[in-house]
Amino acid sequence: MENKGIKICDYLDKVENKFVECFSNKGYYEEPAVLVTSGIDKTVDFIGSKISPLKHYILEKNIPQNGVFLIQNCMKLHSLKHLKDDSFQTYGSCYRGMGTLTTYDLEKVTFDTFDYLLNKKYLGIDPIDVRIRINSDDIDLMNSIKSINSDVLREYNTENVNSYRHIYGLDSQGITGRNFNIAIRKQGTDTFFDCAAIIVMETKQEKLAIDMGIGNSSLALCKFNKDNTVASSRIGDIIEINDISHMKFADSVVAVSTLLYENILSHNSKHYRKKFRQYLHALLYWKGQFGISDKEVLNYINSYIKMEYNSAKQINNEEFDNVLKRIK
Repeated sequence: MENKGIKICDYLDKVENKFVECFSNKGYYEEPAVLVTSGIDKTVDFIGSKISPLKHYILEKNIPQNGVFLIQNCMKLHSLKHLKDDSFQTYGSCYRGMGTLTTYDLEKVTFDTFDYLLNKKYLGIDPIDVRIRINSDDIDLMNSIKSINSDVLREYNTENVNSYRHIYGLDSQGITGRNFNIAIRKQGTDTFFDCAAIIVMETKQEKLAIDMGIGNSSLALCKFNKDNTVASSRIGDIIEINDISHMKFADSVVAVSTLLYENILSHNSKHYRKKFRQYLHALLYWKGQFGISDKEVLNYINSYIKMEYNSAKQINNEEFDNVLKRIK
């Protein structure tokens, strides 16, 4: 896992490109990503997981035969209330969720996932740097890992039972999940961090699907031995994140940039625009704490948009002035 001279953005590009290559090669259909502000999943505010654009396949019971995959920009609100304090947060506001959805073909998904992680054609992670964390009561999950490289250490029942269970916001349909987690060694340490999960989606009556998810910035956290996913995201190549304050500042830059990229000020949802103002408040708070000019903040935003989206779209000075007026 040597990473001398490798930028975070370059590694994330590799992680994402190899994901597309791997699952395209295996015949999965690529599902188009949606905007974080699309509102297609009424159980959440912004799109917070890659499963949101895929739920219709479950509810309509029409998962494509070879399965689907996608890479979805996601935004979770869990850190919003802490953006202006000094509490440590492992996970930032935004990440790219990479994942698949298939019919109940558990062994295939398990094999394909480990092929992506271990095969030198894709990520080529050393098996001794990977661990499976699993509940031994989940017999079907236990059976699915039997053929996985024996150098991948198995950890049985080492976590709280809730770590092996998943909620989808589909309670009225009785849909829940049972999972095992895949942890990766943090570079140069004996610490392993959960980066992926393979989940059986089911009701009490039947097994519906296999949902697999991997966080791009979680993989980078391990690669670069970071302690939070803000520092291991593309903003880590733009802003030096060496303490909690800079982590919160960088996270607020990411959140504001993400929503501006999606033209949040023109969105018809007052609720979404209110959330944007809360993120903007946090950004301006840290701007004041660090004595950063409007021009510097705008440069951070445009640099992030260019790097994250590979986009020529830029926020100009007049547009940013109008953004700032919304907060006054």
